[in-house]
Amino acid sequence: MGNRTGSITWKLFNYGVLATFRYLLFEKFHLSSKAKQVQPKIISEIDLTTFFVVDQKILKFLSNFYDEFIIACEKRFLGSKIKTDVISQIECKNRLWCIGFVLYKFRPNLYVETGTQHGISAEFAVQFSKAIDLDLAVVSFDVNSNALMFTDYGFKQIMLKKPVRKNFLKYLNKFKDKYSKIVFFHDSDHSYENMFSEFTAAWKILKPVAILSDDVNLNKSFSDFCRSKDLYFIEFSLGHGNSVGFSKT
Repeated sequence: MGNRTGSITWKLFNYGVLATFRYLLFEKFHLSSKAKQVQPKIISEIDLTTFFVVDQKILKFLSNFYDEFIIACEKRFLGSKIKTDVISQIECKNRLWCIGFVLYKFRPNLYVETGTQHGISAEFAVQFSKAIDLDLAVVSFDVNSNALMFTDYGFKQIMLKKPVRKNFLKYLNKFKDKYSKIVFFHDSDHSYENMFSEFTAAWKILKPVAILSDDVNLNKSFSDFCRSKDLYFIEFSLGHGNSVGFSKT
């Protein structure tokens, strides 16, 4: 399969033998079935305000901010593939609204995400934190820099060197004593093995106030992890698209 990003050879070198073996078990031999929702999905904005215990004023503020942010993104990336393949998708609203509510509710001083891609989620965290007068450091991890990015983004992007998992853990350990309230958001490799590994590492090292994840309906890693730690969690989608997971730790 070669050594391209995400290949078995790449995973073996960057994740290690045991992790690659687990990946093969869950992904290739189908030991991990598709996720089955066992908790009711939140399907409306009103449901979200009830869950996060915020009033309609905050809902309106977030809604307006999101609309303005997406318009600004479309202008920045006008004419590029990102406009139709990312920004116009409902999944963008799912994850950005969740990020917004979590930042407002928990007021962390560090937001860590994996999977920068075009930087939309990280930049949203930067801009929304400014709008709510939150002093927030935003760090985003990725393994390559091929995606089209903002030209003047306000977050810190860290390109992980090989072996990426080992270096990822090193960075998390650097953050744990420097920040008191941390939010962790997963949006990188969506294999069961990698998702469960990232949730576990973040929970153990960062001790975050909340863990978020995009695309949790792709497998059972998020629900399995939350149950293994006896954490309360929800999985939701605002009508369409892949689900976003939220857990208060």
